[in-house]
Amino acid sequence: MDLLALSPFDPAEKRLVIIADWLPPDFGAVGQYMLLRAQALADRGHDVTLIGLSTTAGSTRHEGRGKGTLTEIRLRARPVPRGSLIGRMIWTAATNLRLLMVAFGKLRTADGILFTGSPPLLIHFLGPLKPLWRGRLIYRITDFHPECLIAARSRPSPILAGLLTLTNFWRRRVDGFEALGEDQVRRLAAAGVSPDRITLVRDGSPVSFAAGGRSMALPDDLSGSCVSLPRGSRRVACRSTAHRRSRWRSWRPSCGRRPRTSSRSRMPLWGSSCRRRSMPASTRVSRFFSSGVQSPTLT
Repeated sequence: MDLLALSPFDPAEKRLVIIADWLPPDFGAVGQYMLLRAQALADRGHDVTLIGLSTTAGSTRHEGRGKGTLTEIRLRARPVPRGSLIGRMIWTAATNLRLLMVAFGKLRTADGILFTGSPPLLIHFLGPLKPLWRGRLIYRITDFHPECLIAARSRPSPILAGLLTLTNFWRRRVDGFEALGEDQVRRLAAAGVSPDRITLVRDGSPVSFAAGGRSMALPDDLSGSCVSLPRGSRRVACRSTAHRRSRWRSWRPSCGRRPRTSSRSRMPLWGSSCRRRSMPASTRVSRFFSSGVQSPTLT
């Protein structure tokens, strides 16, 4: 996949720091991909420090990989309080501050720094301190914040508009960007980021399926339906008008909740309320094959 084949850092940039959110075995698409990225960079000869979150216990793990080394630092953190906007903002600020404090010494000596859109708004903590970092600052913009929050609101917010203006200010001062798709490239360019600082690096699939593999039988609840396994977060997409009109039906397999509508198109959802953190990532992804589904267009 592009994520592992391409690197934003030169071989001479030996010491790297990567900051993400939830690292395996906790569920989190960004953390899962960043662990794979950190391992690949260490195999190439970099000394990589990966810093992220854990719902169980804090830990530090060091190993030699290929020509380099990998240090994984996990901070224990409580889950995001999604039921309260104020609670989420407090959690985000406190978590970003903790990550910055733990990473500070490594950031000062790193030859390259890679951070992501998870946790949200980390750019507001790394951007102002950029003169202190000796290495290049690379932003892998997995999610756009605060744009996601603005899109989820029914009316404009002057506070969020001001936050977006400040966010774009710091974006224009980052050394380089990795975008997951062409739409992100266009959005960054519209925000004033120079196109020569944006590189398209797609995630790819974290698992592979061998030719001739057989899918598991669908649960009785989904018999006779088209099933799609969604990728990443569903919170904003499921609130959109187009998505509601599509009448896709939600099924949470590990929660045991019954579907809510009678639509033939059904979407298994692994929401944060489902206790699936103990299940290996490869098992979660490979349990189902998508079959005959055309995703609705979201606006």
